[in-house]
Amino acid sequence: MLAGQLLLVGALALVVGQGEKAAAYRRFDTQVASFNDYRLTTAPPATRVLNPTDRLALAAARSWMYSDSTLTGEAFFGRLVRARPAEFLRRTAPAKFGRTLKGLGRDYFPLLLLLGLSGLVVGRRRPVGQRLFWLVQAGFIGLLLGLGTLLKLPPRAALPLLDFWLLANLIFMVRRGLLPRRPPVAGTSHYLAGLALLLSTGAYAYKTTHRRHILRQERAANEQQQRRLLAAAGRSAVLVTDGLAATYKSNSPFAPVLWPPGPKQVLMLAGWPSYSPAQSQLLAALAGTRVFGPALARLATRADVAWLLTPGGARLVNARLAASGSGCRLRPVATRLPESAVRRYKPSCIGLNPAGRP
Repeated sequence: MLAGQLLLVGALALVVGQGEKAAAYRRFDTQVASFNDYRLTTAPPATRVLNPTDRLALAAARSWMYSDSTLTGEAFFGRLVRARPAEFLRRTAPAKFGRTLKGLGRDYFPLLLLLGLSGLVVGRRRPVGQRLFWLVQAGFIGLLLGLGTLLKLPPRAALPLLDFWLLANLIFMVRRGLLPRRPPVAGTSHYLAGLALLLSTGAYAYKTTHRRHILRQERAANEQQQRRLLAAAGRSAVLVTDGLAATYKSNSPFAPVLWPPGPKQVLMLAGWPSYSPAQSQLLAALAGTRVFGPALARLATRADVAWLLTPGGARLVNARLAASGSGCRLRPVATRLPESAVRRYKPSCIGLNPAGRP
């Protein structure tokens, strides 16, 4: 009881004590997660958006490009993004529900087998208090499927829930004396149960080993792509890119890697860093303004800035450059990097001496 009260007081202190900027960031992060991650909110198709600026904002948001707070800020979510329960239940929820079932069966089948065996034992023996047991089963099933359908069910959430579920079942079985106190006499059913457990354990061990191998391959490929991106920037002091965030996929937060040689300052236009509170500070340090459009226009006139973008990212940047009236435009100057959609672009600015650029 005391621990719960202390936890509640601590949570209230965090909420009350956070600053206005932190509260705004958390609010915006929730909006982004609901739209891009959880698909709880949706926006109308681009063909139904009449305002060109809103169409540009919608394209940027769907590409996780939230660098321009004047374009894809809270006002954008207020105008275009809505929770549409009917559409969610008709399209999004069934797809997420199917992926959740598939993921649970693929990744956690040994635990599901043990849970099924515990349910079979309780169903056959019918101990006192079995109604509570089945209520707990329904609760865990609803929690897992609800999280996967409404939000997400990553391994860091699914595995602890399944472990607690199995532990709760074992505690119930021990308290009701459903587990044998001595080795059971060998029989056909015991042989079949043991064989099923052995096969599932072996299959799970193989799957885990294979998954670790795949993750190592993905991590190595991402690190190689990261090195290629930074190497393509050459000796530039600043790198502007929307292709770097994806290279951190499969990285472990407990095994940080050293930053490869390359530009010391990187402006990431896509992913969660694009709407970090530090983004405006970086823009101010690089371009002397926190406003995204004018900052891009000033960076486009600098010779020590490398632009490595996907074609979609380049289109969005060009649209913002055009809106700023800078007279600058990004043009591709090289083929795509190996195994990547990222290309190098070079700004072409009206009134700027071409010899002043690399």
